Amino acid sequence: MAPGMQAPAARKEPVGPAARFAALIGIAGSVIAIFGSFMPWVRVGGLGIRVGGLHGDGKITIIMAIIALTLFSLSLIRAPRGMYIASLVFTCVAAAVFIYHFINVARDLSFGTVGVGLYMGIIGCAIAVVGAILGIAARR
Repeated sequence: MAPGMQAPAARKEPVGPAARFAALIGIAGSVIAIFGSFMPWVRVGGLGIRVGGLHGDGKITIIMAIIALTLFSLSLIRAPRGMYIASLVFTCVAAAVFIYHFINVARDLSFGTVGVGLYMGIIGCAIAVVGAILGIAARR
């Protein structure tokens, strides 16, 4: 840059009401998905045994949901479109894990039933996906 010239100012993207609403929906969905990761994913027979998400892939869903939660939270301050796209990707990865386990448990109900954690995780991810899509649309 030539002496005496100033660097162009960084472009700030103000957070409008639609983007803020989308971020809040995404935050709510991510929190529900995080709670679903801690809840029981499988209830085994009449034995009262419950297997939570932390005994398996729940760690993956927690990490993905926390990253999405962080991105949605940052979107309240500054909301570039890329943040919502990244949130959508991380939420979809968590949703894929929840759905994979839901299908496997539901397919073989002889050993147990689907636990509340899988339902919460899938619903939370669906809500977060809606928030991410609304955020992407708000930033067009």
